[in-house]
Amino acid sequence: MKNHQHNSKKTEQLERKIKFLDGVERRKEFPPEEVLQMLAIKKTDNILDLGAGTGYLTIPAAQMVHELVYALDMDEKMLEIIDCKAQDESITNIQLVKGSIDNIPLPDDSIDIVLASLVLHEIKPLSTTLQQIKRV
Repeated sequence: MKNHQHNSKKTEQLERKIKFLDGVERRKEFPPEEVLQMLAIKKTDNILDLGAGTGYLTIPAAQMVHELVYALDMDEKMLEIIDCKAQDESITNIQLVKGSIDNIPLPDDSIDIVLASLVLHEIKPLSTTLQQIKRV
């Protein structure tokens, strides 16, 4: 019984997180397409979305480039959500990466633009992650 309650609580937390990340309020205050347009993204850019979550920035970024968008997240469920969204939109240039942002599993100098929304404030120490961002 205790294990069932624990799983139920984790499911509720995940549902709340998804609702927030994909919420109407967030879209109004932080429209992903408008934010990405400010970055002067080129069609030839490779993009890394750190802590990609539900793909809030990953999906529209992938629609803007011909190259790859790497969606990095530690949570397999979040990566599954991105995969479903990409399939629904017939997007084929997203590479799902399960891993930690303090040890980004990508080659040096492979990324042109790094996106990090609602994630850097959670990282301690931030310096390691910033070194990883600079490296890729």
